[in-house]
Amino acid sequence: MYAPVMDLKDATLMVLIESVGCRELASLARSVFDQLWAGLEVDYRQFDEMLGEASQRGVLETMRNKYNPTAYDAILTPITDEIVRQKPIRVGGTF
Repeated sequence: MYAPVMDLKDATLMVLIESVGCRELASLARSVFDQLWAGLEVDYRQFDEMLGEASQRGVLETMRNKYNPTAYDAILTPITDEIVRQKPIRVGGTF
């Protein structure tokens, strides 16, 4: 089955839109989105922090309940893929 995936910028914008009631998360998501919009590379730690905040604040759960599973995955996949792409892999306990 084909699972559509959003552009990283659009996926970050969706997190920003959904974070409207959470000032800290909205600020972080706005910063990440603005960097992407400017064509800058965003460090994986910022994406990781954004998803962590979204999880802690219940935003991810709200999104999961709001969107169907395909849409939810399409939003989160580009963000998690970017984290995986950039994050160093530990080998034998070192980087």
